[in-house]
Amino acid sequence: MRTIVLNLVVTLLALLLLALGLEAGLRVFAPQIPIMPDGIYAGHPQLRYLPNPGAVGRYRTTEFDHQITINAHGFRGQARPLSKPAGVFRVLCLGDSFTLGAEAPLEQTYPAVLEELLNRRAEGDSMVFEVVNAGVGGYGTYQELIFIHLVGLAVQPDLVVVQFFSNDVRDNISFEKFLIDSGQDSLIAAFGMGTTRFEKMTMPGPGQDIPLHRLAMPGLPVGMPPALLAEGKAFLSAHSHVYHLLRARIAILKSVLGLTPITAFDDMAVMSDPPSSEVEAGWALTERLYLRMRDLLAERGIRMVIVVVPNKAQVGEDGRYDAWIKQHRLDLTKPRRRLLAFGEMAGIPVLDLQPPFEATGRGQDLYYRWDGHWNAEGAHAAAAAIAEFLTARSLAPGG
Repeated sequence: MRTIVLNLVVTLLALLLLALGLEAGLRVFAPQIPIMPDGIYAGHPQLRYLPNPGAVGRYRTTEFDHQITINAHGFRGQARPLSKPAGVFRVLCLGDSFTLGAEAPLEQTYPAVLEELLNRRAEGDSMVFEVVNAGVGGYGTYQELIFIHLVGLAVQPDLVVVQFFSNDVRDNISFEKFLIDSGQDSLIAAFGMGTTRFEKMTMPGPGQDIPLHRLAMPGLPVGMPPALLAEGKAFLSAHSHVYHLLRARIAILKSVLGLTPITAFDDMAVMSDPPSSEVEAGWALTERLYLRMRDLLAERGIRMVIVVVPNKAQVGEDGRYDAWIKQHRLDLTKPRRRLLAFGEMAGIPVLDLQPPFEATGRGQDLYYRWDGHWNAEGAHAAAAAIAEFLTARSLAPGG
């Protein structure tokens, strides 16, 4: 017995020394811990959180290193007068982290590239295009609708481009929980939404900083672990390079081995067949939100477009995903088919980015390998497809 205990202690010490050596090596030669800017977002009583005007921060991982600046009006990008000058056509881009583009320098975000492309097409005309980046990491359709009412209309847009990502369906359910739990039934009623009672959730209070990495990572598991586990993960996330190296790789391995249920991934749960009752309720809520958004904008003569962003797994084969997709019988075409059919019924133009992304022949190369968001090439491909769509549908002048 004593020999077994001694061997166990020696083994544990050896593993500890190995981990410490790996930690030291990564810290010096290949740092893994993302640098997250503090204060980019703060709590908000109605939207849950909102970009801080004038905030500046650095967002760095092993795949990118960029500065994020929020202008005086609360948008990422060039500060312009809210009052729209004559001869200017303004496009307001709403969406989550794909629109915000924290993983790219400002000039390579899709709204910035879209502005450049639209003005290039209109060269020689009297019209000038201004594209406002109103992306907020982690926002769903519900927050985007309220954001338009509280903030977006102030920039006097002529067109609103609303970006959809498949985790929006469950984000909308989550946000409805927040509105109910914070006693904002009047806000729900003001936007014509019905409600369903859900379990209570703990949300940040007004003025409380929200870490960017909590909002900008699609496809991560949801649900709060026990307090002790949460504190341990928070400590490792803040201090351990080994933890960051292994986290994404272990998550993929667990999903492929069937150890992580498909319902734990917001962006994949909506592709399950048959869908859960929660997902179906989320879809119905999402469609009602889009209809309310359409009507709110139409009352002011503003047109609207929905842009469907594909998950990285939807745009090409990858062994890291294929076994998981096959095992869970996922229908990767379901979100795009549903939104295209909905847009046809509702009279809302819908652009599905999957075909143009596949047509580039690069597919998943348009995304970061581990982060899962667009790289610069992906943002450019999205902007080019949107510019082409707007011109073809006569949604923007010129061209």
